[in-house]
Amino acid sequence: MHIYLDLVNNFLCQKLNKHLSDEFKASKLGFNYVDSVKSGNAWIVNGIYSPSSAENSRLEIGDGIIQINDKAAGSISIDNQKIILIPLNMLNLNLKEMRLF
Repeated sequence: MHIYLDLVNNFLCQKLNKHLSDEFKASKLGFNYVDSVKSGNAWIVNGIYSPSSAENSRLEIGDGIIQINDKAAGSISIDNQKIILIPLNMLNLNLKEMRLF
């Protein structure tokens, strides 16, 4: 789903996409992220499950993931992210501080 915010007219709307009816499945990664490689050169953590190994390792919302198991986040296409991440049982993440505002 894409969200559009019209600041001039104080209007918020959503654009439906092909994944709207997909059943939600919690990530075994213990966190959610948004691919912000084009704008921030990283995947931005936008959710942490509790309890999870991500929470235990002190991963925080807003952290920028720049490498996953020594592979640059920018080198993993959106289509390949789930294919690569699903079978992994251990992740080595390299992070950078992101300035969100």
